[in-house]
Amino acid sequence: MSKAQRSFVTIRGLAAKALKYLQRLGWALSGVIITGLYLYYLQSQALPDLEYWHSEDIAEELVPELQHFANVDLAAYLAHEKKLFKRLDQVITERSAGLPLWHRYNEQFYAAHRKTWPMGNMSSLRTPEDRRGAALLVHGLSDSPYSMHALSDSLLAAGFQTLNLRMPGHGTMPGALQNVGWRQFRASYQLAVRALAKDLAPEEPLILVGYSNGAALAVDYALRSLAQDSELPQADLLLLVSPAVQAPSVAAYARIQRWVSELPGMEKLGWTEVLAEYDPFKYNSFPVYTAEQIHQLTSRLQKNLRQLSAAQREQFPALIAFQSVVDATIPPRSIVQGLLDHLGNTPAELVLFDINRGSAMLPLLRTTELRLQEELQARPVLNFELTVVGNDSDDPSRVSIRRKAAGSSQWQESPTEMQWPKNIFSLSHVALPFSAEDPTYGPANKDGLMSLGELWFKGEHGVLGVPLRLLARQRYNPFFPYMERRIIEAAESARTEKSKAAAN
Repeated sequence: MSKAQRSFVTIRGLAAKALKYLQRLGWALSGVIITGLYLYYLQSQALPDLEYWHSEDIAEELVPELQHFANVDLAAYLAHEKKLFKRLDQVITERSAGLPLWHRYNEQFYAAHRKTWPMGNMSSLRTPEDRRGAALLVHGLSDSPYSMHALSDSLLAAGFQTLNLRMPGHGTMPGALQNVGWRQFRASYQLAVRALAKDLAPEEPLILVGYSNGAALAVDYALRSLAQDSELPQADLLLLVSPAVQAPSVAAYARIQRWVSELPGMEKLGWTEVLAEYDPFKYNSFPVYTAEQIHQLTSRLQKNLRQLSAAQREQFPALIAFQSVVDATIPPRSIVQGLLDHLGNTPAELVLFDINRGSAMLPLLRTTELRLQEELQARPVLNFELTVVGNDSDDPSRVSIRRKAAGSSQWQESPTEMQWPKNIFSLSHVALPFSAEDPTYGPANKDGLMSLGELWFKGEHGVLGVPLRLLARQRYNPFFPYMERRIIEAAESARTEKSKAAAN
């Protein structure tokens, strides 16, 4: 056999082996896919049955949201919303039969909250007599303008016009979230800013206040307004509460799960959660499609952030971000890595709410959840001001304020009269915008309505249809007065700076 023939035989043998390995790999991958689909199927069967309020088709029929905003102004947006909720009121009356009294879509429960908080799930525009500026407030994913009502009240009392805006798909039924996406969120946000900005005097600041996804929309808008060809009005101040400027990495795979959910019998997999709807101002059920949309929004935000020029960084509005050091929704370090580290010398401050280090439960807490604070303390200097609200160094029963200025390595500690409430070891993502006086999420039952902040049941594990992690989650901020004061001070400072600029 010649050398060429031997080489040919060798190559053919190797090719046969490679083909055999590829066949085995193909069978292995097929097995993995089939196993994955089967596990997905089992997971879907474990979820509760979907109800009418989960259906995107029913939501599209009963509470249709605006899809295109080219010729829509704020007045048209609010008028459409008013019609939408009038229709929702009728739907609840027609379809509430058989639902328990505590259910969001029970007619009596719904009517009680509509009477007490008629604008809880709706947008509201309020203007003081002597306007000092304007603030747009936007809530987070799956909740409603109710989340921002306390901060809206505070800013209004301080003389600022407030627009507490409802994002499309929110405040009605969970299925409506499947009919809107990041484009509708962006468009509604943009029309709201334009509406506020067009009437402002030169000395009146434009302030963007955002909670969770509302904070992401504020940052996204600020970045887009700095583009060279942008005609968007520029904000003067960003106030971010539990900002969701980066989506969890798992959200990148939401599209795959949604595709699987379109298979026959897999409809439930279109939802990350299917839970009893007992919260009047927040959906407990959450669709996979919405996670996919937020990943799209924050991915674009991060791309624009990375492309900021030095000149654009100088124009970026001043900001204060308020964040709990423990957050089960968004990794706390994302506000640093996903925003503050990119802003250079932009006037910025991060206010961290520490855990209760005087709690008897401290030995039971997972220390891995505290990495953000440790990482920041390990940096010699920061490009932003860092404020930590936590236990006093000398008297752990009290709370102090520790500050480190941008570019400084020195800490300054100031005692306060604040204290940690009994049995609370930390705040949470959802706690920050709500005060202890809040009738829905605070510790006290007011107005004859159920307080979700103190809702707690005991019994056998695995029996209750609501996950205990939801009931155990902190729902109000005992340090809300401090955050409120900082927000008003920042708004007043923005007013002062704008007045100086107008005078020159």
